[in-house]
Order: sequence, then structure tokens, then C-alpha cells
Amino acid sequence: MKNPYVAAGSAQTIVSNTQNSQASGSSTAQSKTDALVFHAVEPTRSELVHFLMPFFKPMTASFIQSIVLCMLASCCSFSIPLCIGLSIDALFTPGMPSLSTYLLLLLVSIMASALFEWTGVVRFTHACVQSIRALRSRCFALIQNIPLTYITKNVVSDIHNRLIMDCDQISDGLILALNQSVRGLIIIVGSFVCMCLLCWQMALIIIVLLPCFMFINSYIASRGQSYFEAQLRAQENMMQFIHESARMQKLLRTTCAFRARSQQFCALNHKVEVQAKRAQFLSSLANPTTRLIQNLLYAFVVTLGAFCVVTQQFGHLSVGALVSLLVYTQQLTKPINELSGLSTQIQTAYTSMIRIVQLLMFAKTYENNSDEVFDGGSAPRAVTNTAPVRATGDMSNACDPCDSHDVRCTQHICKTPTYVSASRAPLLKVSNISFSYDGTHNVIHDLSFEVYPHQTLALVGHTGCGKSTLLHLLMRLYPLESGEIYFREVPYRQLSAQEVRKHFGMVLQDVNLINASVYENIAYGSSNATPEYIRSVAIKVGAHDFISQLPQGYDTHLSQNDTRLSKGQIQLICIARALVFNPEILLLDEPTSSLDTRSEAQVTQALQKLMERRSCIVVAHRLSTIKDADHIIVMDKGSMVEQGTHIELLAKHGEYAQLFASQFDNA
Repeated sequence: MKNPYVAAGSAQTIVSNTQNSQASGSSTAQSKTDALVFHAVEPTRSELVHFLMPFFKPMTASFIQSIVLCMLASCCSFSIPLCIGLSIDALFTPGMPSLSTYLLLLLVSIMASALFEWTGVVRFTHACVQSIRALRSRCFALIQNIPLTYITKNVVSDIHNRLIMDCDQISDGLILALNQSVRGLIIIVGSFVCMCLLCWQMALIIIVLLPCFMFINSYIASRGQSYFEAQLRAQENMMQFIHESARMQKLLRTTCAFRARSQQFCALNHKVEVQAKRAQFLSSLANPTTRLIQNLLYAFVVTLGAFCVVTQQFGHLSVGALVSLLVYTQQLTKPINELSGLSTQIQTAYTSMIRIVQLLMFAKTYENNSDEVFDGGSAPRAVTNTAPVRATGDMSNACDPCDSHDVRCTQHICKTPTYVSASRAPLLKVSNISFSYDGTHNVIHDLSFEVYPHQTLALVGHTGCGKSTLLHLLMRLYPLESGEIYFREVPYRQLSAQEVRKHFGMVLQDVNLINASVYENIAYGSSNATPEYIRSVAIKVGAHDFISQLPQGYDTHLSQNDTRLSKGQIQLICIARALVFNPEILLLDEPTSSLDTRSEAQVTQALQKLMERRSCIVVAHRLSTIKDADHIIVMDKGSMVEQGTHIELLAKHGEYAQLFASQFDNA
């Protein structure tokens, strides 16, 4: 069997921002760990039926229609051997109807059988394709239930394989294997009945030998299933290795590590070869073995039938009846022989079913973490008077960043003036939260703070202290282990993830474009954004000029690795994407750290417009960019060590003062 898995291409997810420091030396061990994410769930046959039946049940009528048409085709095919035998007897037996009568019946039977079979296959194919489409859609919807802690780049490739290739394998297996199985069962029963009507003694002798076919097929299928599972796992590991190697070409070439990488690939390739040989050898034994038994059975029937015609041992057996028995014998053994030839496809489809159900079962265990599940199963609580202005052509209620403040283009991100709420009620409250990726080592430990309306909060600290993780927790990308986060005094646990996220806008250091037009990139996630609104947003962030210079303007198609735009221009598109939703709270995760000086100035100016009259949480390594923040939190190993304004923290001569002094000395 050829490898059904192909390279998945680039699969960029939001977790790449938190896992981009993965060492290449641990890729093999990581791949083995990722492989256990779904394989740890082993479904039973009853669970396979339980999870897959709901997708096929809506097409029950189509399946029944195809079975009925299959039965009609089989009934027509039963008359074909009988017409052949009667035609032969009509040549030698006087008093029988003319030969032309039986030939006409034979032609009608052949045409009717072909018509019913063709119609049944069409109905069966339609039902299978519709069911697989529903199955694939359900799997795609359940992916968002899986915690991001499980979703690494290797797991992304595995999910891609399950949704695309495994679903196709199931579809092919159902269309080819099950369709022939249903028709084959009907032919076996019908042929045996017709043989009994012609000569029941011969029929009994033939039916006694059929268990040989059954035993060989069941034995080879049971032994080959484990080999096919091992083969698919080996192919999956090799596919992930190839995908990873394609992404690491720069690193491999600059470090001269391609030879070692090639040796690792040869080892994986050899493992795939060994597993494929085992699986293919065992499955390929079924077809020639059953053909051997079929030929022996056919020779036995010919010899015994000729003896009976001559001696009349089993009553009056004519030459035509013997020919009919031979054709029925061929019809009887043909479905079994075809099923043995389909053993590879059936076993591959069954293995793919297991892999799909593994994904469904794994995602099902985290269904309570999905966007649609709320605390205690109750309905989501609406947060009154908090819905941001959605993307429409009407900008009357949106925050106009140019209406009241003179914003200068400087290198200070936090330059917006403080806008203090009269009520001083916190917009966002973090209360004693803790979080760990592996359940053992806390990345965030007992952290508490408050964010007020129109306040700018800065998070600083050494790399790995938990700043970016905290932003992901605020966006509810990971579940909290302890503590609580409140939005307008409503706990996160009582809000759906969508209700929380629609109030946030996030701008990351690593920018992401989708394979679509500029307009679709800016309006991504907003279904009702008009072209006029998108254009006005692009003008506000300073992206309109370079967009207009593209070949098709806003209709220019962009890709993830588009070379026509600089990093700063791509970042401006991402800032415009965040501004489309007019969020109440803006999260900035070092959006200018990877830009050159000129691009940083452009992006900084756009960020200042985006931050006006909004609550902002800024993560920055360069402390000079957040000196004007209303409040600064210094983090170390997931905990808060200091907090205050820039002046207050410098006066303490603590961790912040040391960080600031070290950056000043380096400058």
C-alpha cells in the first residue's frame, strides 16, 4: 500500500508564538510525546459505532435505497446463469421454447442488473460522501476544544492527517468495501438458493468447502490489522519529520547538520519499509490463496458434475444445469475473492476509523472547555453595556484616535494620556491566578492585579517570566488552574470564551497573514466589515498608502511568506485587523521588537492611535518604550516582585531599576 499521507505544508497556529524556542535536538523526543496525545485513547468496537453512527444515521434512507437497488441487481444477476443453462438445453432438448426466447431473457437480465447496480452505487456513494463531510466538519469544530498545551507543531500535522487523509480512507473503504460486501452477501445467499433448486446435493458439497475461504480471510485480516496500524504510525512519524525538516532548512544549512538529519531520515524510512513489507506481504497472501482454493473448487465441481451428467447419480442433471451450476459456483466464490482483494483497503479504513474516533474521544474529554460551555451548564451571562462597536460602515460610535489628542510619532509606545474613570471600578481584575503547562511547574504563580478603564499597564521582566503566558490567560486560550479573572466583576467561568475574547484586541510580535486578499486579511474574523470601513481603518493606522501601491490594491492576494511587504507593513495590517473590532482592552506582546528603526517608528505611531481611549496591557523588553505607562508590573518566575509607575520603581532601586540601568548601560 502506498503511503496515504503527504506533507501537510505550513500549519501556523497561535501557539507558535509560545513555542518558537523549541530546540532542534529534542525534536525526536517531542515527536514521540506528541504521538501519544491521541494514541493514548484506544476505542473499542462499540465506541467506534457510538461515535461514528450519528454521522451516518441521517443518510439512512439513502443507504436503504442503495441496498434495495443492490438486491434488485443481484436478483437479476441470479437469472443470468439460469438463462445460460436453459439456452444450452434448448439446443439439445426438443419441446422447449426457442433459443431466441432465452437469449432475450438473458439480455434483459444483464441490462437490468447493470442498471440497478449503477443506480445503487450512485446512491451509496452520495450517502458515504455526505456522511464523511459531516464527520470532517464535526472534527474540525471539536479541534478548538483541545487545550493549546497539547497542540504542538507535530500534533497540528497529525490533526491535518486525520481530518484529510483518514476521512478519505474511510470514505474509500465504505464506498468500495462495504458496497461490495452488501452485494456479495446477497449474491452468496441467492446463488446458494438457486444451486439448491438445480441440485441440492451438489450445493451442499460446495457450501461445505466455503468455510475455507472464510477462515483464510479472517485469519489474514486479524493478523494484518496490527501490522497496518504500525505502518500508519511509522508513516505519520516520517511525514512529521519531513515537514519539520522543510521548515528547518536555514538552520540545517547554516549548522551543517544536514548529514545527521539525513541519517535520521534513513532510519525512519527503513522503519516504514519494514512495516510496509510486513503489512503488504500478509495482506497480499489473501488474494492468491483464495484464487487457488476457488480454482480447486471449480475443478472439483466440473469433475463431479460431469460424472453426474453421465451416470445420473443425483437425479436428472442436464448439461445446461451443469453449466448453470458452474456459473453459480463462480458467482458464489467471486464476492469472497473480491473481499480478499479488498482486505488492504478494509484494514486501512478500519485503522483510519480508529484514528478519527481517537481524535473525537480526546476532544470530547475537553468539551467543557469549549467556547459554548458555561459554568454549571447555565446560560451565559450577558455583560451589559460592554459590547464593543463591531465592524460596520458606521464609525459614529467608534473611538476616533484623531479627535482630541495630538499624538506624536515617538519611540514611546505608552504615550497616551491617562483617562481616569470616575467610578474607579476595575475593567479587568486578576485574582490569585496560577497556571502551568505540564501540571507540575508553575509558569504563573499567585498573581493579582487590576486594570481600570483607559489605563495602560506594562508587564516587564526577564525572558520566560510568564508575561506572554499571562496575555494568553487573559484571552482565555488556556484554562486556569486556580484563582479567577473578572471582566467588569463577572467571573470568566460564567462567560463563554467568545464573550470574553470579543472585548480584546491582540497584537503579537510574530505576525500572521492568511492566504487571501488584503481586505480579507484586515477583516479577518469580522463578517460584516464593509470595504469603506476597512479603508478608513487602514488610513488611521497608516497602511493605506502602501496598500494602494500594490498591484490590485486591497484586492491583492497575500500569503504567509509574502516578499512584497516588509515586516513593518505586515505588522500595520495586523494592527488594522485589531482596530476593526474596536476592542475595549488591547494586548500588545512586544509588537516592535523584531522591526528596524524606521518600521518601528511607523508601527509605534499606529499603536499610539490604537491605544487611545482604551485599556492597554503592554509586554516589552525595552523599558524606554513603556516609561509613560500608568502602572508597571515587574515579574520574575511567574510572580509579581514590584509594581508602580516608572518614577516610583526607579526610586525603589529594586529589580526594575536594575533592568533599566542595564539597558541604559548597554545603550
